[in-house]
Parts: sequence; C-alpha cells; structure tokens
Amino acid sequence: MIMPKRGKFRSGLLHLSSGVLAGTVLGPPAALLVAVNFLSVPSTGKGVLTNLFGPNDNPFSKPKTVFGVDESLFLTPQTVLEGELVDSAPELNPQPDAILLRFLRALETPRQKSLRRKACTYSAVSSTLNFISPMSIGLILVTVIFGGLPLLAHLGIRNVYTQIGVLSGMLLGSAATEATLRYRGITAWQDYATAIEHSLRVDAYNHVQHLDVAELEKHSSGELVNLIHYDPTKIRLFLESVPHQTIDRLVTLSLGGLFLLAFEPVALVPLLVSLLMPFLLFRHFGKKLTAQSQSVGVSENDVSKQVLNSLAGMVTIKSLATESYEESRLAAFSNTLRERKIKSFSSFALNIEANQFVFYVGSLLPVIASGVMVLMGTVSLTAFMLLSFILPKLIQVTMALGRDYNLYRDAEAAACQIHGLLSQQPVILAGEYELSPKEQRGQIEFANVSFGYADDALVLRNINLQIGSGKTIAFVGSTGSGKTTLIKLLLRFYDAQVGSVRLGGVDLREADTRSLRNAIGIVSQDVYLFPGTVYDNIRYGNPGSTEEDVFRAARSAEATEFIERLPDGFHTLVGERGQKLSGGQRQRIAIARAILKDPPILVLDEATSAVDNETEAAIQRSIIRLAHNRITIMIAHRLSTVRHADCIHVMKHGEIIESGTHEELVQLKGYYHSLWRLQTGEILFSDNGLES
Repeated sequence: MIMPKRGKFRSGLLHLSSGVLAGTVLGPPAALLVAVNFLSVPSTGKGVLTNLFGPNDNPFSKPKTVFGVDESLFLTPQTVLEGELVDSAPELNPQPDAILLRFLRALETPRQKSLRRKACTYSAVSSTLNFISPMSIGLILVTVIFGGLPLLAHLGIRNVYTQIGVLSGMLLGSAATEATLRYRGITAWQDYATAIEHSLRVDAYNHVQHLDVAELEKHSSGELVNLIHYDPTKIRLFLESVPHQTIDRLVTLSLGGLFLLAFEPVALVPLLVSLLMPFLLFRHFGKKLTAQSQSVGVSENDVSKQVLNSLAGMVTIKSLATESYEESRLAAFSNTLRERKIKSFSSFALNIEANQFVFYVGSLLPVIASGVMVLMGTVSLTAFMLLSFILPKLIQVTMALGRDYNLYRDAEAAACQIHGLLSQQPVILAGEYELSPKEQRGQIEFANVSFGYADDALVLRNINLQIGSGKTIAFVGSTGSGKTTLIKLLLRFYDAQVGSVRLGGVDLREADTRSLRNAIGIVSQDVYLFPGTVYDNIRYGNPGSTEEDVFRAARSAEATEFIERLPDGFHTLVGERGQKLSGGQRQRIAIARAILKDPPILVLDEATSAVDNETEAAIQRSIIRLAHNRITIMIAHRLSTVRHADCIHVMKHGEIIESGTHEELVQLKGYYHSLWRLQTGEILFSDNGLES
C-alpha cells in the first residue's frame, strides 16, 4: 500500500497513520502487513505493497557522489543567450529529501549543534503546553456544562468552583510557561539561523577566493553575489521560522491523534481520512509551484543582470545612441518575468482556494461520519464534541505543513547551489615550497612553454627566455599575441601544458602560491581602486605600513601634488572603482600602491596607454624609480614607453619572433621596425597596406 518516496521520517509517519487506519478498520492482520512493508524498505529498496505515493525509490540508498558531493545536489543550469530570452521554465533534476538537513549537519560547529538541540527542545515543550491550553478551556466548559469534572472529583476536588479555579490556574500556568519557552525557542532558532548564515557566507567567500581564475571566469559577478549573499539569507529565513513551526505542528498532530486514540479510537478513522486530503493536494500542486518559482527566479536574475550591465555601460549606450535598443531588451526580459509571475501567482491562488475547499470538506466529512456514529451508538457524545473541537486545528496544521514544505524546497535549492559551489575544487593546487627572499629575487625562466586556454588552440608556442635579476624587459606585439598570458603563467593563474616556468630555480608548480604572488606587484591599464579613501587604497599595498610610508610612496609616484588638491586630500573618497578620479590619477595611486608593496618583481601591463603625454612622463619617471634593483616586466602597445628596456621581446601569434634593445630591433628592420615606423608616422598603414 505504501512505499513513500521521501526519507525515513515521512516513511515512518505515513506507515504509522496507515497502520492505525488499517488496524482499526480491517483488524490486526492489516496493521501487521503495513509493519512488514515498512521493515522491508531499507533492506530491499522497495515495499512489499503497492506504492500510492510515488515511485519505488529507496530513501535509504546511498546517493551517487561527485567530488564527494551528492550528484543530485546539482540543478540543471539555465542558459540565457546574450540578447535572447529563454521562455521555458527551468528543468530541475530530481532531488532527494533532507539535502538541506544533511548539508547543515555537515557544516555545523559544536556550538551550532548545541543551539539546534536547545531550540528543538524549547519548541517541543512549548508546543506541548500550547496543546494543553485549549484542552484546559475545553475541560472548563465540560465542568460548567456537566456541573463538575469526574477526574477532579476522584482526586477529592468536588466543588465546581474549586474545579474551575484549579483548571484556570493550570491554564494560566501552562500559558505563562509556554510563552517563556516559546520566546527562548524563537531566539534560539534565530541565533542558530544567523550563525549558519554567517558560516555559509564566509565559507562560500573563502572558497571562491581559492578557486582558479579559469573557474571564476565561468561565473558572472551577479551569480557569485547570489551564491555568497542571497542564498545564505534564504536559508536563514527558513531556519528562523519553519523548524519551530513544523515541530509545533507535528506535536499538535501527535498529541491530537494520541488523545483520540486513548479516548475513542473509532473517531480516528474519519480523522485520518480527512488528514490525507491535504497531503494529496500538496502532491498535486507541489512540483508545479516549485518549478514555476524556479522559473521566476531565473527571470529575476536576467532582469537584474540586464539592469546592472546597462547601468555599467551607460556612457557607451549614450555615445552610441542605443537607448531604444537597451529599453527594448529590458522590456523583453521584464515582460518574460511578468508572464512567469502571472502563471506562478495564478497557480498559487488556485492552490490557496483548493486548500480552503479541502479544509471545509475535510472538516465536514468526519463530522458527518462521527454524527452518524453517534446516532448509531458507536461513538460517544463526548468523543463527538472533542472531534469537532480538535479536527479543524489538526487539518489546518496538516495544510500548514505543506506550505512549510514549499519554504523548505526554496531553502533546499539555495543549499544545492552553495553546495555545488563548495564542491568545485581548484585545479591549480598550491605547492608546499615557500620561496625564500633570495629565490623571489632570482632569475625568471620560461623553458619550452606552450599553453592554450582550450586544448585545440595554443596561445603560446615553445617560449624560451630568461629574465635576470634587476633587468627591465618588455613584451610588445599585436593584441592576442600572448603577452598578458605570459604574466598569467608567471602568477600561476594557469599552468603550462608543456614546459615549465621557474623563479630562482624553483618550478612554480612546487612553490607556495602565496609566497610567489607576494613577490609580484602589478600595475595594469584597468586599475581597480577599492571603495574608501586615497590613503586606504595606497596602504592596501602593505596594510602594515605607517602613515609616513604611505606619504613617501605617494611622493615617489608623483601623486602628492594632485592628492593635495583633492577636497579632503589623502582622506578623499575615491568612489566606486575610483570613478571620482581621472585615469592618470588612478594610475599614479596604483603605482604608489606598488611602491609601498616593494615587490622583487614589477609587472606594468599597459600602465600608460590611456593617459596624456604629460601624465605619461610623470608616470614614466615614477616607474624608473620603482624599477630600480628589481625585475621589471613591461607590456605595451606604445613602443615609446619601452624603448629604454634592457631587452624587448616581440611577439606574434604566440611566439617570440624578435629580441633585442630598441636600437638593435630598429636596425634589424623586421616586424618591430615596421611597428616603430607605423607609430612614429613614417608609414600610415601596416606593411600589408599602403605607405606614405
């Protein structure tokens, strides 16, 4: 008869209720058969009786794992092509029950586990007292109507007023105790929920920081913000209320059933029939509502991405006069969201009305059935009154369990997303060898290095070069020639498929990545400044530096003059990404930051490509001071910025085709000579085009 799809608890609950119903109606053999069915589940993976509730999945079987994580935790990814809308609801992989609970238990600290147990205890006891309070009111009514309560009379309390006083005192005492315990339970659940939220957020952020650059580039910043910030919040909102309410409802169901079983077992028959109706209704609407909720979530993310991208590119949009196009794109995404919300709200409203109808029918049928039993003399009038009093509350509780389960599914989906993130393991594993200061200042060597972001497309081909300590070298070439990729290999954002990269004679795959990256300072074309002041951004290069160190670094970067002209000097807020400063000002702050870090290796990636000549001259003077007694690697398209380098490597299609000083390369009259003539105006086009 029953082989539940969802976990041990639900299996036990359904078997218990069915056993009581079958045993009452059909006798002990039927109850025994249900018990045999329950015991056969964990051993055979299916029940001996027909399953009316879903497929014969074994809730006790071990799930398949990927990287030690349940394979079923991963949702089917939704692809939204750029400029296109996907109007189909997301397809979700079937997920076993209790994923959220297993995930939280694996994450819990001993303190959090203690908090959870304490909160469960408070909730269970307060819920028990909450059931006693209305029963006390019922006993007071019985005492008034029948002129006394036989139970109290047997205890020696025969006066009706005294009995009413005793029952009233019991009511007030239980209510006061319940309120106190309920308050402590709610605060314990809130403490537990916020602690879990904090742990999830910190763990997710720390894990993201240790992922490979290649893995991070697969995710948009919006996706990561959702995973780190919003998904833990969803789990906190669930934990703050639903576990407490669920315990309260389960206690109410259990005590109500036990009460009727003790006083009038026959009354359980119509009660169990009515309680099954909300479960069947939930089974009908549950999956549909969950899928539609996920669909709305995907559309909300699409709208959010479109708004963020449009705001970030507003200057470009205005310069290209594409406001109408962007408006139509946002309108399309928003219209899809509107349509999906209408479908979701329509299904939700239908579910609410169906629940209301089930409530009335579920209350009416047992009352009619019990009334007939009263007329037949099968059920006593007292049992009929108790059933009429308890039944609406029990049905409401059963229906509320379905709503709680929907909230559980939302939190479970968030847990799946976070668990999926935490299951991603870095491919670039840090070595155990910590580079010494001498090795950090040693020679850089690329030995037979070949690399490609995709297996079938090499970006670098057979690179061989040595960069001696204290030397300034430069890489030049057209866009896509592999210049920046060399730096990514040096920073060990990626590993070469062929060959090796060494620093101070140590293979970077054996070196500790922290000691490696501490030895490298970067000033790029696209400078990132953190929200805060100018002082904070310079000091970020060395958080342990003094105020005088910061001022000295600013002077060396020739940044003091413009900083002192700012409204609040060094304490001026730079705005988001430094938007309150010009490009040249941001570059000089970045150089000051690099000076403060004082790295053995300095990388300048197009550091002066977007500034005027005067600013470039100031930056060049700063770079000359900064490059003293360290390896300096310059990447540039503007050849005038690298002409004083000790060696210039010319790259084309991932290969070094020429090397030498500026004068040597000009005399060679090769590819570099053509680039130089092009930039100095001697020719108007490339060698493949027309010459002046």
